[in-house]
Amino acid sequence: RDSVIDALKQRNVPVAKPMSEAGFAAMMSECGATGECEKVIRKFLNDHMGKGFIPPKYATNVHCEGHAKVNVGEWKDEDTGIAYPYIEKKPDEEICRQVARYFKGKGICPNAMKKSWQVVGGDKGGDAFQFGTQIFFEIEENNKTLVHSME
Repeated sequence: RDSVIDALKQRNVPVAKPMSEAGFAAMMSECGATGECEKVIRKFLNDHMGKGFIPPKYATNVHCEGHAKVNVGEWKDEDTGIAYPYIEKKPDEEICRQVARYFKGKGICPNAMKKSWQVVGGDKGGDAFQFGTQIFFEIEENNKTLVHSME
C-alpha cells in the first residue's frame, strides 16, 4: 500500500487521507452543520471520497451533539516557522455539560450536591493526547449521604 501511495504522489496524483473523528467534528462545528445538514455532507463525502474517508457517526458523537464546542486553530513555531494545526475542546466546559446531563438523567437536584472531587489523567496515544476524568459527587437524599460517580 505504501509503495502504491508513493508512486501516486510521485506522479502528482492526489491521495486523500481519511479524516479523524476530531477533524470531522471540527469541520462540522466550524460550518455550523448539524442534523440533516450533517447527513447530507456525510452522504456526499462518502459518495465522492469513498466509504472509509470520514469516520462513522458513532465515532464522532463524543465531539458533537450535547458536548462542548470543538475549536480548531494553528500554532506557529517561531524558531522553525512551521505551523502546526490543532483541534481542542475546553475540559471545564465539557465536564460541566456532562455533569448537568448526568444530574438530569438521574433526577438529581444540583442543590443536593454537598461536595465533589475528581481524578484526572492524560496520555498521548497514537497521534492524539487523550484526557480522561472521573468525577465523584456526595449528594444528600432523604437524610442519607450518597456518593455517585461518572467518567
